[in-house]
Amino acid sequence: MKTKVLFTVALLTALLCPQKAEAYLFNSVSPSGHTLHYDTIGGSAAVVGFYNGTLTGDLIIPDSVTYNGVTYAVTEIYENAFRNNPGMTSVSIPNTVRWIGGMAFKNCTGLTSITIPESVTRIGFIPSRQVFDCTFQGCTGLTEVIFNADSCISMRSPFLDCDNSITTLVIGNNVKAIPETAFRDCGGITSLYIPASVSHIGFMAFEGCGEVASIVVDANNPVFDSRNNCNAIIETATNTLVRGCHNTVIPAEVRTIGKAAYAGCTHITSFAIPPTIDTLEVGAFRGCTAMTSVDIPSSVKWIDNAAFYHCESLASVTVPSSVDFLGTNAFAHCLSLTTAVIPSSVTSLRGYTFFGCENLTSVSLPATLTRMSSCEFKNCSNLTSVDIPEGVDYMGEYLFFGCSRLSSVTLPRGLHYLGDYAFFACSGLTYIRSLAPEVPETPDTSYMFLFVPDDIPVYVPCGSSVAYDSAWGHFTNFVEELSFTYDIQSADSAQGIVEIQTIPTSCEDNTLTFSASAADGYAFSHWSDGNTENPRSLQLTQDTALTANFSSTMAVDEADGQRSDINVRAVDGRIVVEGAEGETVCVYDIMGRPVSDQVQPAGVYIVKVGDRSARKVVVIR
Repeated sequence: MKTKVLFTVALLTALLCPQKAEAYLFNSVSPSGHTLHYDTIGGSAAVVGFYNGTLTGDLIIPDSVTYNGVTYAVTEIYENAFRNNPGMTSVSIPNTVRWIGGMAFKNCTGLTSITIPESVTRIGFIPSRQVFDCTFQGCTGLTEVIFNADSCISMRSPFLDCDNSITTLVIGNNVKAIPETAFRDCGGITSLYIPASVSHIGFMAFEGCGEVASIVVDANNPVFDSRNNCNAIIETATNTLVRGCHNTVIPAEVRTIGKAAYAGCTHITSFAIPPTIDTLEVGAFRGCTAMTSVDIPSSVKWIDNAAFYHCESLASVTVPSSVDFLGTNAFAHCLSLTTAVIPSSVTSLRGYTFFGCENLTSVSLPATLTRMSSCEFKNCSNLTSVDIPEGVDYMGEYLFFGCSRLSSVTLPRGLHYLGDYAFFACSGLTYIRSLAPEVPETPDTSYMFLFVPDDIPVYVPCGSSVAYDSAWGHFTNFVEELSFTYDIQSADSAQGIVEIQTIPTSCEDNTLTFSASAADGYAFSHWSDGNTENPRSLQLTQDTALTANFSSTMAVDEADGQRSDINVRAVDGRIVVEGAEGETVCVYDIMGRPVSDQVQPAGVYIVKVGDRSARKVVVIR
């Protein structure tokens, strides 16, 4: 039976590198003379660490080890296995290793070159053990990476904090897939060559490779190309730009700027997106820290999540009216952004849109907006005012969190939900006005207004102060005000006008009086709600919009369009027939029933004179 030895004695622990795994099964001397610790996993072996202090010189990891008469292939290097060994000058990893654990070579600053063999499928992240990433983090001496892994599916930021030292990247001719974040922040690389074998390039694989000025895809690659010497990687079938650099010339056929295509291109100072582009995918320009301006053409319909995240020099942006999708974090941490315009085609902000834009002073939101999600303006410390559109019914958590210079806010009438921490630390608020008759739903108001002065006036609709006081107990000064709107106008100013006699002034005096005056040849007919009172008074208890309708006082003759010696018209509600002396005149309502010559209500009537054609008239009063 195999027994694993766990060194727990403090003295023995001190003899080992303190960051390494201390549980192992056996020791074996490597071909380079170093004593390595091993564990067994199934039928193979894993390098756990090494023996006796620090490891120096050139390390050779064997492809197999023997223990108790059994030979095991070495297939894994454990997390932290060789961490913090600046004296290690090189390492030879055998072509049997499939997994290299997170931080396995962290801070091995003496390493100048590393070759990843074909057999490796994971570097850093191993889901079954939830190990660390950043396998070569802090290896500041690395200048060359030779990547031969055939089908590596995981490689989480392995070269983090290598201080742009890696200047040469060689991708082997057998490599099929370049995992996501594989060469992220390798800022010293100046050129990329993608061999014919590569059929997959993961998200952010080259993010932060800002010095790249030459990109070439092998002419025989069936999936990607760099047509017309464009200095870019283009997915041939979809015409998607997968990776570009500061001197890329985007071909006319390209329709999509792909995920993280320009992420971390720190040499881009301005960018004019071609009018052929309709989609900016996730993180398209993420981290373009030197970009001061971007021209987004009207061809663009989709701006995905974090498209301009951390473009810290971007001073202003106008989103064209063609855009109908604006993703989360679209302009988050654009530290120099002072103004922004969102078009009417955008009906929803999906969260974190301007999060951390600390110099944003104004933003234009469209009247079509209905939803503002979480953290839209969080920590926009210089934002002084924002007009929330009338149609917004949802405002999410942390919406204005930390907007310390926000001086006032008006919540729209139809607001139904207001998230936690929405106004946390908005210490500059001088008043809040809510037009919503019912207090918006809020899961918890404990921190909603923390660090907002509690004595500022909070204006609320008539009759709602008790409800607001109960929900927003942070405040002490609730003021009811008449917040309903009215719009009384004429349907046709040529036919008549509307005059307002008395205007509501308070919750107690809320009477609105108005009248309609007809022009010559017309008479007032009715208000748009069917009421015929004129002048008219009503209590303003809700938003009110009314239109005065007028009609001609003359009859409308629709007999045959010909001139006649018979003249039929309406006068003061009576139907008058002229030129019909000696002839029989019959008048019928629209149902064909005879009516008298007395005053008739407004309506349509049929007049028959002798044997002449019937005439239809409209009596208007």
